[in-house]
Amino acid sequence: MNNPGIHCPVCGSNEQEESVLCGACGAALTWGAVPRVGPPKAKVPSLSAATASAAPLASPPDDPANGDGKMSTPCSECGHPNEPWAMLCSSCSSPILHRAEPGVAPPLLHPVLVLVIHDKSFRCEPGDVLGREGTVARDEFLSVSTVHRRHAQLNVDNGEWSLTALASTRNLTEVDGKPVAHGEKIPLRGEHTVRLSTAATFKLLVEPVDQEKPGIKNQ
Repeated sequence: MNNPGIHCPVCGSNEQEESVLCGACGAALTWGAVPRVGPPKAKVPSLSAATASAAPLASPPDDPANGDGKMSTPCSECGHPNEPWAMLCSSCSSPILHRAEPGVAPPLLHPVLVLVIHDKSFRCEPGDVLGREGTVARDEFLSVSTVHRRHAQLNVDNGEWSLTALASTRNLTEVDGKPVAHGEKIPLRGEHTVRLSTAATFKLLVEPVDQEKPGIKNQ
């Protein structure tokens, strides 16, 4: 009777029945073993399992929600969604009108304040200082020795202009003929006549906010 032998379960070599170890690779032999060549194949996950474990896809460019969870701004003309910081629509180039976020108050606009000396006009900014070392119309006061270096300051509080006297009491400060004490704040509405000395008289004109151009800034 022929001896069929046995196959090594590791390298597949044909060995005798009485063999205990494979003569080719030294592996232990088992009766009835099936030849196996090479490492076992890796298990391939199903398509559904691979899809479930995959990371979620990023939102497409036209998705209104961006990566940080904030909604983009739709164009008021064509409705195309744009990035939150966009100034012009990427589709039709129309200006983007941004809406204030909930709980965030829009910036408070203030009227325009104009300083008028003779035939010259100067647009004032909040925090401007009037005087020989001031920040607005300084050249007009530079030659007037009775004007203090920092005589008065113009500010905006809650959308309303005001003038505060910075000079000491020996320096004249008047608004509409009334003396202003050191540190006193005078609200400004409409037109006012201001005197910083007997040789320095000028006008302060408060103009209303331009409702047609709500985003206008002082020049």
